[in-house]
Amino acid sequence: EKSKALLCLKKMNVRIGKKRAVKGGCKYNNHRRNDNGVGMSFFMLMLMCSMCSTCVSSLSSQKQNSKKSGISLSVLDWRDEEEDGAEVFPQRGSAEAAVIEWGHSAVISALDVVVAGFGPQTSRGAFFEVETSPVLASPITGIDIDMVHQYLKEDQYDEYDMLMFPPLNNDLKEVEGNMLVMTNGAGLSGVQMAKLAKEAGAAALCVVNVLNKSNDDDDNVVPQQQSLEEIRDYIYPLVAEHDGEHRYAEAEIDFPVVMISLNSGNILTTATLPDEGEEDNDNNSEQTNSLYGMPDRIRLYSAGDRPFFEDVSADEPLVYLIHNLLSPEECQMIQDNIKSHQFQPLGQQNNFLEHSLLNGDENNQPLIVPYSPNNNKNNKDQSVDSIQQAMLWKGPYLQSHAFQQLDERIEQVTGYPQTQFSNWQITKYTASESTTEFHYDHHPLNPPLATVTVFLNSVPTEHKGSVVFPHVNVKIQPTQGLAIVHHNYLHPTAAVDDNYDDAAQQQQLDTNAIYGDLPLLSGHKYVAKKFVYAHTPTSHTRTIILPLLALGGTLPRWVVHFYNYLTKQFGLQQGDYYFDKIILSSASFLILTLVYILFAMVQKSLFPSNVPTTNNPSNNNNKKKKKQTNTKIKKKNN
Repeated sequence: EKSKALLCLKKMNVRIGKKRAVKGGCKYNNHRRNDNGVGMSFFMLMLMCSMCSTCVSSLSSQKQNSKKSGISLSVLDWRDEEEDGAEVFPQRGSAEAAVIEWGHSAVISALDVVVAGFGPQTSRGAFFEVETSPVLASPITGIDIDMVHQYLKEDQYDEYDMLMFPPLNNDLKEVEGNMLVMTNGAGLSGVQMAKLAKEAGAAALCVVNVLNKSNDDDDNVVPQQQSLEEIRDYIYPLVAEHDGEHRYAEAEIDFPVVMISLNSGNILTTATLPDEGEEDNDNNSEQTNSLYGMPDRIRLYSAGDRPFFEDVSADEPLVYLIHNLLSPEECQMIQDNIKSHQFQPLGQQNNFLEHSLLNGDENNQPLIVPYSPNNNKNNKDQSVDSIQQAMLWKGPYLQSHAFQQLDERIEQVTGYPQTQFSNWQITKYTASESTTEFHYDHHPLNPPLATVTVFLNSVPTEHKGSVVFPHVNVKIQPTQGLAIVHHNYLHPTAAVDDNYDDAAQQQQLDTNAIYGDLPLLSGHKYVAKKFVYAHTPTSHTRTIILPLLALGGTLPRWVVHFYNYLTKQFGLQQGDYYFDKIILSSASFLILTLVYILFAMVQKSLFPSNVPTTNNPSNNNNKKKKKQTNTKIKKKNN
């Protein structure tokens, strides 16, 4: 029983949906469906069904096909019909971000946690930080799930209108002064769990989330089984759920309360377990307390300006946010590297060289449609000056140390190798009704497995300009330094195994990962993107020559026009091949020419006697005089 309790987070099968807390958070309500029928005659019903069957079938078929393609509405239609009901992100801020860390200077492990809305906050600095030992609660859910209904029937509340539960089974000496690790699988509210931790003498509480993210404030909610895929990375700030809990939290909770995800809980509770195939030779590993499997000491502190994650969608599409990926200074640095005249308006022509696609493939299937403010959705303008784009050709070898640090940070945070990264693609939005239509990121030559989108400036909510993922009905408001990461392919297992070159062939494009931008009503919006390609860009043309031509900035337009000409004449694949060979050959010829000229200049400066002289009359006279003198000397000697 003890071993099961110690590893229960690893093997937990509790898949209970969240419930609405009533006086302590444990009262279940039956879900009832009211089927209110409308009386009509059987004859009329059959007549209407026969008349509408064809129409209904057609509409149903169109709807299914629309869902399969991932596109059901245009951006403007979505704004008019769905925006009010969309979930808004980001929902977390730096003030509630914290880190649990353990290890030593050589190997340090860290987990992202979110701070509860009660108890000490990160703004209190040292009063928030804790360094102690983690201890598993017994039972791990704070209360035996099978006994919940029994305590509900007793209906006993304390002075704070909170249900009275028995204390934990842990030894008080074991818990006192340590961090208690507990799950919310029994449906206790955050304050209720904090109360159990307080009574046990804990110095901090860490709640592992095992419940689904959907938590509607609806009375008709019952526990239901949920997939672990939907909850493994989701965390949210715990809050007091009624006035009694508010009063108790303010009066009694004087220690930090945080939440970690189920994946993080598994990492924490198995941090010191031997790897598979290894034996545990430590005779003291079978400890009598709940520390087995967890670190001896952990540190809890504020995340500050460190990057931290926020889950948006767990699957199809996989979307998550990275807060503080770039600092304000770094965002400004990227903007300063592109002058205003270097931006090019989006038009109707694809730019495959710089991954600025307005069409999905060679058949010109529309992906991105800029709208003119004077035209309706059925009348597209050829180009929209309010949406402009440029690419910073830095290259992996020629970029500055500051840009190299950005790539290294993105690699560390996302896990994608920087060798697969594209250059920075910058998009500038100016206030207008123009926008980009719903689209998915795709490239016919080098598919992007994922896209990292970073906002370079913040946009007030009232100015709109949100990025929308319609399949999950969410919108993300631009916040400086915030990054959106979304996968473009379904379950990129090949990418996880670091086999990126085969990923595009083995995986299927996730058409649910479509996204677009709402029109910007005021000001400007700057967005920087990096694509994580399936194939490493190894061509010297892309990694060295083009960045040299761009001088670390944007390419001369003749290069893009030349590329477009070749792809139009020979097809995309052959034109791309010829472009690389022509640019590489031209660069090689230019380098050889410069080397020859330099060699000639050095030779002339080092060996001036080898340089032939020109016919000069004065030189000829000197030669004659010298010859006459030599003749006189010979005669005299004779």
